[in-house]
Amino acid sequence: IDSVANDVLAAACFDAGQAAREFSLAMMDMAEVVFLPPLMRHLRACAPGCTVRTRRLASEDMIRALDRGLVELAIGNVPEARDGHFSQTLFEHDFVVLACASHPRLADVLTWSAYAGEQHVVVTSGSDAHLQRHALQPLGVRRRVALTVGGFLSVPWLIRGTDLLATVPTRLIAGLAAAAGLRQWALPQPVAPYALQSVWHARSHGDPAHRWLRQAIFALMSDGPDAVVARAGAQRR
Repeated sequence: IDSVANDVLAAACFDAGQAAREFSLAMMDMAEVVFLPPLMRHLRACAPGCTVRTRRLASEDMIRALDRGLVELAIGNVPEARDGHFSQTLFEHDFVVLACASHPRLADVLTWSAYAGEQHVVVTSGSDAHLQRHALQPLGVRRRVALTVGGFLSVPWLIRGTDLLATVPTRLIAGLAAAAGLRQWALPQPVAPYALQSVWHARSHGDPAHRWLRQAIFALMSDGPDAVVARAGAQRR
């Protein structure tokens, strides 16, 4: 009860309409495309004196940035989150395979044999590590990697006009894939969903402005009431 009361009081202490505050966020390139437009629209409407600064970081670098105080909130999949950090699941997504609509060898239904027989563009990311750990490695599927890149934004245009494939998170790439004129294929079998989270250091947990930001991002991005707030390693609120 005391914790809930403190949270309510903390949120009430932040006057978003009058505040002048810079929020520092860490995320990958595609997270900027997905998260920042609705967040900035919300800030302009509700907190016009607040600004945002982002750092593009891979998932494995986010905890270090939080620990060092370089950012106050990280958005991604951060499996290294441990005691001293909090995390909130924003949504879960599946995977889709992108290729040119006129790909010369892909049938309407993709098989693992066809998938393994093509060359791939791979993004170094937590989502790709999840794909390998939960689908490709258990099934013994090995990709022929033609290109490895550090972000998602270039992927549709790297594939466009080629016979390359890329396996990417559905919710992060749909708009860009359509813009590049690509077709989407389902993987031959479902993969365990990949969670996107907001993660923050315990030092920021009680800060009224930080709490307001977390609630705003959750409201803008979550799919529904099944999202969970947990201290890494133990359920708590």
